[in-house]
Formats: sequence, C-alpha cells, structure tokens
Amino acid sequence: MATLRSIKNRIGSVEKIRKIAKAMEIVALTRLRKIEQKTQEARDYFDRLRDLMFGVADNLLYEAHPFLRERSSIKKSAVILVASDKGLCGNFNATILSSFDRFVSENPGLNIAGIAVGKKSETIFKKRKIEITVASAPASLKAHDYLDTASQLAEKIAKLYLDREVDQLVIIYNKFKMQFLGSAEILKLLPLKLEGFKIKRIRDYIYEPDAYAVLDQLLKEYLTNQIGQVILESNAAEEMARMLAMKQARDNANEVIDKLNLSYHKARQSSITRELVEITTTLNA
Repeated sequence: MATLRSIKNRIGSVEKIRKIAKAMEIVALTRLRKIEQKTQEARDYFDRLRDLMFGVADNLLYEAHPFLRERSSIKKSAVILVASDKGLCGNFNATILSSFDRFVSENPGLNIAGIAVGKKSETIFKKRKIEITVASAPASLKAHDYLDTASQLAEKIAKLYLDREVDQLVIIYNKFKMQFLGSAEILKLLPLKLEGFKIKRIRDYIYEPDAYAVLDQLLKEYLTNQIGQVILESNAAEEMARMLAMKQARDNANEVIDKLNLSYHKARQSSITRELVEITTTLNA
C-alpha cells in the first residue's frame, strides 16, 4: 500500500504542475494577443518612416550625416542585448546568448560596450565581464510606454556615437515569428546603410528649413522607432516562447501522468493478485 500511496502522491504533484503550466500558457497567449496587433501596427508605421527617410537621403549627399557615414576603422562597438526580465520562456534567452557569442567570435579583438535591455542581458554581460555602458532598461514594457523608453535609450546611444565613444551600434534580439522561435537577429543600427533596401521614390518636395535638417530629424525618429520596434518584437517573441514552453511542459506532464497511472494500476493489480493468492493458500491450508 505504501507503493500505491507514493504513486498516488506523485500523480497529484504532477497534476498540480500541469495546472500551473496550463494557467501560464493561457496568460502568455492573452498577453501575446494584446501585443501582436501593436507589433504589426508598429511594423507598418516603421516601414513608412524608413521609406520616407531613405527617399530624402537618396536625394542628398547622405554620407554627410554622421549617422550615415562609415568610420575608417571599427575599434569599439556598442551592443544592445534585448533579452527577458523573467525566465520560463524556453530557449528565448539561449538564442540571444548564442548569437552574442557568435558576434564576439566573428569580431576578434573588438572592444565591446554593453547596453542591456532586460535583466537576463545584464547577467550575460556580467558573466563575460563586459562593462554595461548605458543604464539597463526593462524588457517587459507596456504597449503605450515602449516609445518613451526607446526615445531615452536612442538619445543616449546617439550621443555615444556622435562623441565617437563607439564606432558602431549593433542590436541583438529575437524577432517575432508566429508558431516558432527562430535564431536571434543581429542588426546594425549605426552607421546606417542605404544599400540593400528597396527605396520608394518620393516627390521632389520643397524642404523647410532645408533637406539636411529634415533628414536629421527623420534619422533621430528612425533610430527611436527602430529600437522601439525591436522591443515590441522581443516582447511578442518572449510571450510566444513562453506559451510554447508551457504547452510543452503540459504535454510532458500528461505523458508522465499516463505512465504513473499505468504504474499505479499495475501495482494495484499486483497487490490484489497477491492478496487473492494469500487467501487461497490460507483456505487450502
């Protein structure tokens, strides 16, 4: 009976874990639905902004702007890692770590300044003894305040770049994809390159006060919205990863419960058979 009781207790424990995983899966799905629409809307706005900015830059000697001018040598790079604040999200942070290590290995001798978005990013930098240059920002943001955080972060890193404290700016994050989590994206923010983008031609507008001033403002807006878009994408990808991880945990719990139930019935049958044999033996004696 002690064995039956222990199996019964294990089944009860796994059922509690299954219920928790199911609840967390539902919460992650609810959050994902809220942020998914916001992410798509931000993508559409960002695409329009990028087309406008590149269209203006295409009509100018765009290398004149420091954000678009290539540096002669890259000695120090600022790397923004966008990870999560919490765990229980599968391999979400592992993909960030893997991509960061790959970036470091592909750029030997490069001096790196860390910029952490999310508590897990801080942990990655600290374990690799990389100095965090800009004060860390939270990764889990509400849909209405992500641009405020992005604006503050963009202002700080733009100053680092313009003051030549860093020669380039790279951001590593998980891009939101439906139903699965792929490898992390490594995006070069500064200096910006027009090559490789399909630029939609715009009309020959009259700029006020001048085209360069308009381009300068658009570039600042672009940088803020690019960081904000990355934060939104990462938040959506995190909830997707957490939902999939909890679904996997629930499936595993179901499998364990099925095996325990089978073991329980086998042990119970064995106990009944043993008791019958004992009764029969006693009667025969």
